[in-house]
Amino acid sequence: MLTVADYLTYRRRGSSAPPSPSTGSRLGRLHVQGLRILFDDGRDYDGIHVTGFRELELWLRWQLQHNQAAGDRLKRWDEWKNAIGFSGARVFSYHKPGHDNFDPREFGSDYYPGLGAYLDHEASINQRVRFVLFLGAVPPDDPFLTYEEQLAHAERCLAQVRPRVTNTELEVVNEGEDNHMAATVNRFPPELFAGVLTARTRILQVNWDPAGQPWDQLDTLNHHPERKGGFDSTRKFRDGELITRTPGYYKPLNFDEPEKAAYDGARGVHPENGIYVDQYAQSAAAARLFGVGLTVHGDWSTLQQCVVPSGEVLACCQNAVAMWYAADADGVPVIPSAAQEWTYARDEAAPVRWVLRFARTEEEARAHGWPKNPPEGSGSWEDATVDPTGCKHAYAMIRPDGAAAAVVNLEPGDQFILEAKPGWRIVRADPTKVSAYLERV
Repeated sequence: MLTVADYLTYRRRGSSAPPSPSTGSRLGRLHVQGLRILFDDGRDYDGIHVTGFRELELWLRWQLQHNQAAGDRLKRWDEWKNAIGFSGARVFSYHKPGHDNFDPREFGSDYYPGLGAYLDHEASINQRVRFVLFLGAVPPDDPFLTYEEQLAHAERCLAQVRPRVTNTELEVVNEGEDNHMAATVNRFPPELFAGVLTARTRILQVNWDPAGQPWDQLDTLNHHPERKGGFDSTRKFRDGELITRTPGYYKPLNFDEPEKAAYDGARGVHPENGIYVDQYAQSAAAARLFGVGLTVHGDWSTLQQCVVPSGEVLACCQNAVAMWYAADADGVPVIPSAAQEWTYARDEAAPVRWVLRFARTEEEARAHGWPKNPPEGSGSWEDATVDPTGCKHAYAMIRPDGAAAAVVNLEPGDQFILEAKPGWRIVRADPTKVSAYLERV
C-alpha cells in the first residue's frame, strides 16, 4: 500500500506549486461562536468557496494512475483559485455512476491515504476544502448502499480529515432527501464528527418552514438558496436570516449551491436559468449579510469539472469575490462578519433612501414602455424599470445598539442613488453601491 509521502510529488516540485495569496493564511483550526466561525486567535473566518466537485478525483488520477492530463487540469485550477481570491473549494468524495463516474473502489485501499495527501496538497497552497462525504445510495452501482458501508467510509475519511482540520470541514450528505440517502442521514451520530466542523446536509425548504425539516443539524448549516432564475434569485438569500432566527437553527450558515453562474448569453436565451454577471456581486453581498460563507456555483461543464472558466462565468466569479472582500482603504470590510447577528430591516425601514425600481402592476410597466407582446427571453412585466434611481430591495442588518447598520441594495437601477436617511451617514461602500455600512450621526 502506498504511503501519504508517496502522493506528495506535487509539493516537491517547487515552482509548479501556485503561490499562496498575499492576503495571509486561510489555514487554522476553526470554532463556532454564535453565527460566526472564528479562528482560535479570535479572527473571523469568512471564506468564499467555489464549486470544485472533482478536485479529489483529479488528484488521485494524477498521483495514483499517472494521468498527467488530470494533474495539469488540477494545477491550472489551483492556480486560478488562488489568483482570483477563492479561499477553498467544495469537493465530492465520489460521483454517481453514469455521471462521469468516480468510484473510490477503483483505487482500493489507496483511496484514503490519497485523500489525506490531497488535503495536505491543498493546505500547502493555502486552500481550504469543504469535503462532502455522500451523494447517494442508488442501487445497484453506488459505492455505499447500506448504512454500514457508509459508516465505514465516513470513519476512514475522518481518520484522514481529523489531523487536517486546519484546512478541512465536512458535509455529511450533499442533498439528504435525494438519491436514496434520506433513510440514513440522521443515523450518523454527532460524536462521530467530534473535533471536525461539520454540517449534516442542506436545509430542506422552499419557503422556510421549520416544521418540514427532517434533519438533525450539527455544527453548521448548509443552505442551497431557492433557484428562481436570474431575475429573482438574489432576494432568496434573505432566507438565511429567517432560518438562523428559528429556535434550534442559530448556527453559522453557508450558502452552498446557489443559482449557477450564467453561461455566455444566458440572459437572452433562457432568462430563468442562471445568475448574471451584474447580479452575482449582489448575491455575494446578500450572502455575507445573512450568512458566514458562500460557494460560487457553476454548471457541469466548468466549475463542477474544475475547468477554469472564461466569459460570463469567469466574470461572475470575479464579481462575487470582489464584493465578498469589499473593504475601505484600511481593509475594514464594508459588511462586517458580525452583521449577520444584528436585527433585520427592509426597504422603507432601512437607513438608506429606498424607492422601488420595478413596476408594481402590468399597467404601470406598460406606461413605462413594456411591450404588450414582449419577445421571448424578456422576462415578465415585473422586470420593467420604473425608477432607475431605485432598486428592488434594500436589506439591512442594524446593530443591537441602533448606532450602525450594514445594507445591501439588490438590483439597483442604472442611475441608482445611494443616500443615507436623515440621522445616518455612509461610512463606507463598495464602488458599485450595492453594499454599504452606515453609522448614526
